[in-house]
Amino acid sequence: MATEIEMPKLGLSMQEGKITKWLHQEGDEVKKGEAIVEISTDKISNVVESPVDGVLIKIYYEKDEVVPVHKTIAVVGEAGEEINDESELKEEKEETDHKKKEQKEISKDKKVSSSVEVDIEDKISPVAAQYAKKAEIDVEEIEGTGPKGRVMKNDVKEYLLKNDIELPEDRLAGYGTEQVSPVAHKLADEYDIKLDSIIGSGPKDRILKKDVLEYIEENNIEKPRIKTEEQKISYDKVSPVAKKLCEEANIDPLNITGTGPGGRVMKSDVERYISSEEGKTTSQLTEKREILSGRRKLISEKMQESKNKAAHASVTIEVEATDFMELYKSLSSKFKTKLNLNALFIKAITEVINEFPVINATLKGDEVIYHNSINMGLAVDNKEGLIVPVLKNTEDKGLNQLSEEINILVNKAQNNELRMEEMQDGTITISNLGMYNIKTLTPIINHPEVAIFGIGEIKDKPLIKDGGLFIGKELNITLSFDHRLIDGAQAARVLNTLKNKLETPEDLI
Repeated sequence: MATEIEMPKLGLSMQEGKITKWLHQEGDEVKKGEAIVEISTDKISNVVESPVDGVLIKIYYEKDEVVPVHKTIAVVGEAGEEINDESELKEEKEETDHKKKEQKEISKDKKVSSSVEVDIEDKISPVAAQYAKKAEIDVEEIEGTGPKGRVMKNDVKEYLLKNDIELPEDRLAGYGTEQVSPVAHKLADEYDIKLDSIIGSGPKDRILKKDVLEYIEENNIEKPRIKTEEQKISYDKVSPVAKKLCEEANIDPLNITGTGPGGRVMKSDVERYISSEEGKTTSQLTEKREILSGRRKLISEKMQESKNKAAHASVTIEVEATDFMELYKSLSSKFKTKLNLNALFIKAITEVINEFPVINATLKGDEVIYHNSINMGLAVDNKEGLIVPVLKNTEDKGLNQLSEEINILVNKAQNNELRMEEMQDGTITISNLGMYNIKTLTPIINHPEVAIFGIGEIKDKPLIKDGGLFIGKELNITLSFDHRLIDGAQAARVLNTLKNKLETPEDLI
């Protein structure tokens, strides 16, 4: 019996996917669970597997065609089987139903989320409500300490402790302690390594990521669970440290003869190759041409779409960051794990959004949707290009939780381990290139969002203050905005509000 294969919906926000490569052609035999086609979205790439054993009877879409979710892209059945081509009518109905459902969801979202201010008036924050639900308690019994008596997550925790009720497991618990950094802890978990086997090289013998990598290298430890064939080849044939060295030197590890177990390429093999004549020759510039593909192509299309659909404008402001950096250093020494600097920026921007909810909105056609939560995207670069994990409900999180979550998401992004739900539903984005010594950047809006902050390098600079000259710190922050919804003067007020918060940072704690 013929079985239709649909374009899968990989996340709540996914509306369509692109066929990037057919792994089988019409007439090929396929096994159940065997990958038959590669697809991609503006977020990730994935494969679609055959749900049954049989023959690939029909392919409806060619490479590079964009297909709505749930639409039939192929049919698997028995050899020579006639297929009833009623699928087109079925697909049209599915597409119509899907559009109706989408309009209904947008309408519902607009009613519920007229502004961030409405959310503040609610009795309990979303994170606190979820935490209370896990603990199976009635939130009506809890006294809130948030704005207008709103119940926050800490209120729920205090109630549980006072009543001797066991705290539910926290999603981020266990990652990062005074003795182990969050990234090192996660890496050790992935390789199933006991941390008491590792000697830390950080302050007070704290275990860092590099300590775990060195332990993996020295003991030839392989990753227990392999997700894809590409990862399997990477971890089986090249050690993690050797792989990193190859990436930094732009060397293909396949060109290197490995001396490890089973011909595995080790760190010493890469170092020997780099110092050899062969390594020197391959590192020279060579002319080549290649087709723009994969994530780079998706990024290109996404950026072009944003430029075509949004009326881009930008304003930049200078921020005196002396006190800001003093606070950062002070908090870093008090927190269990080193404070991620982006956590302070996100905290400040979150507070600005409470005053200017319009920058946290999205534009869909002629409709403005004001969201009842702040889901902040953080632009992260990895070897395949830009990727934007999203921190959900930043309005309900303190600096420590924001910092831990950023560390985890950035590590996942750099290792291509983000789940679809960790990259969707963003309402505003920040891009920080300060670590690359960039003074100012003007980022492109992540459409359909209407605003994105670009953060530059924090630099020492002679400053005049209170009639005296001193060496302080300064940075530039740019706000790119959609001029269809936000005016220049309003954007300037947003930036000046952010400037004031960063220049009086004690209010962020």
